Amino acid sequence: MSINKFSIVILSVMLIAFLVSINIIDFKSNEDRYLYRASSELADCTANLSQADDSVDKSSRELPEFEDYRLTSEEPVNYTLRVIKPEETLEEYLTGLYSELMEEYILHHNTKLYAKHTTEDYLLVVEIGLIEDREEVLTTVDNIDFRSAIIENEEFLHHGDTAVLIGKKEMKGSIMGYTIDATMRYMAVFVQDEDRWKMLSGSFSPVVHPSVLYGEPEGGLN
Repeated sequence: MSINKFSIVILSVMLIAFLVSINIIDFKSNEDRYLYRASSELADCTANLSQADDSVDKSSRELPEFEDYRLTSEEPVNYTLRVIKPEETLEEYLTGLYSELMEEYILHHNTKLYAKHTTEDYLLVVEIGLIEDREEVLTTVDNIDFRSAIIENEEFLHHGDTAVLIGKKEMKGSIMGYTIDATMRYMAVFVQDEDRWKMLSGSFSPVVHPSVLYGEPEGGLN
């Protein structure tokens, strides 16, 4: 083993002790004796540290590898967990959260933010009446291609750990190749889950004239 700085310190102190023992070096003051004692104690500590250092497996010193969470250019910039600000009301927070969720999902296909703010048993009633669970919503995002989405909340209900948003969305784009240029009525139900608000369910309904759904009334349209 090559001589390192710890070994040099130990040898120096041993040399001083030997010279003192044969009266070549004489302490002329209490300060000299204090410095000598401190040097000896330092040498003992250094030796102990050196032995402990040699006994440690070198492989155990390697730092663990961490997943790189930096965003790629293909990912949307904003998918961090959104928290309520001190100056916000619950209505303002949930309205802003829902708008951000929808815009990121619809326009940027960002499913990470959507996943962070939905419960495991989340259900969505889509425009054509189908019921999709959370996994289906997250994995079918590529079926939509929208150029714009204007979201406006109109109603807010809050009872205990449950809150409901009702509003409308004006959307332009396509779903599975079908052109969409329409206004949708939405409803979103949020629940408080471990001090965090998550979306439990939602629904989209096209805003259309009654005749589209039910046909013309008897006697024709007025």
